[in-house]
Amino acid sequence: MEMPSKHSCYFFLQLFFLFFLFTDFSSFDLDSNKYNYFVFEDSSGNIWISSQEGWTKFNGERKVNYWANETLGFEGQYVQSNIFEDSDYNLYFTTYEYLIKYDPKFNVFKSFQLFIDENIEYSIIAINDLENHLYLTANNKLIIYDFHSQEIVKVINNDVKSKRFAIAEDYNFIIGCPWINGDGIEIFICEDDKWVKQKLFESVINPNLDPTLKFQNVIIDNNIIWVLGNNFICKIDRIENRLLKNMIIILNLISMILFCFQAI
Repeated sequence: MEMPSKHSCYFFLQLFFLFFLFTDFSSFDLDSNKYNYFVFEDSSGNIWISSQEGWTKFNGERKVNYWANETLGFEGQYVQSNIFEDSDYNLYFTTYEYLIKYDPKFNVFKSFQLFIDENIEYSIIAINDLENHLYLTANNKLIIYDFHSQEIVKVINNDVKSKRFAIAEDYNFIIGCPWINGDGIEIFICEDDKWVKQKLFESVINPNLDPTLKFQNVIIDNNIIWVLGNNFICKIDRIENRLLKNMIIILNLISMILFCFQAI
């Protein structure tokens, strides 16, 4: 019997982890409980927890709050991405208006705008530390940014509709889907240093074009793509572009199980 990979296990464990974490989140005694969404552990073992106001860092003994527009160098409204760490232990994340770097050696934040436009929303997708690259979105642009030279390396696409992304380990395949309960999936593939946008998988996942099926999140596990929807989870072979059999799971059943646990 084929054993699931660690990435697949992580995907499902994350669903249950988030459920149990947020049912007892007040026990962490945070100073903000407004839309806490991102959680990150840095190389020093600090836990970072996001909120509308900014970040709370907890080292196991004490917490420190870094609020946007109150902490020097930390600008913008609402944290829009998780934290990504480079090999020099610098941390990167975004607010609506800024790409932000945190240098833990000097406890300093620095905010950048890649475009001179206050209405641009930034969100980091991934970090490729070997190439010094951040993959991020700026409104409808999908961008590769060199965080050492502080220059845009490439604009992958100028017409991106997606809000949630997953990226392959070779950084040549990116898949995106809507924020919550939206239509369609976007695929960005790099071949011979040229990026091409495709729309795939709708016919595989939803051959009957059922308008009630909505997409919520995606994750890439080697050549397997997991797609989470409003009432389904499916597993797709991204090389052969086919739905793997017997892997559609109705989330209504999971909801019933969770409801039973709560009722006990």
